[in-house]
Amino acid sequence: MVGPPPTVDGASGGGDDSARLLVLLGLFTVAVLVVVLALLAAAAIDSWWALVAVLVVHAAMTTLSFYGVAYVFTGRRRDRR
Repeated sequence: MVGPPPTVDGASGGGDDSARLLVLLGLFTVAVLVVVLALLAAAAIDSWWALVAVLVVHAAMTTLSFYGVAYVFTGRRRDRR
């Protein structure tokens, strides 16, 4: 059975990750909207060279999304004290 990794004291490292998952959902939504807006801009320009800019935007949003998934999977938390 797969579960959260144990902490230093041996206790379960689980917790409520709903806030981080909502941030990830928001990140995916924003990334898709940015790519769609870039495609709409390329369609308005109506030129093949505009697709290069769309590909750059798509690569940037994909990288940002992968970073967000890695951040959630590593389980790092910010301690606000």
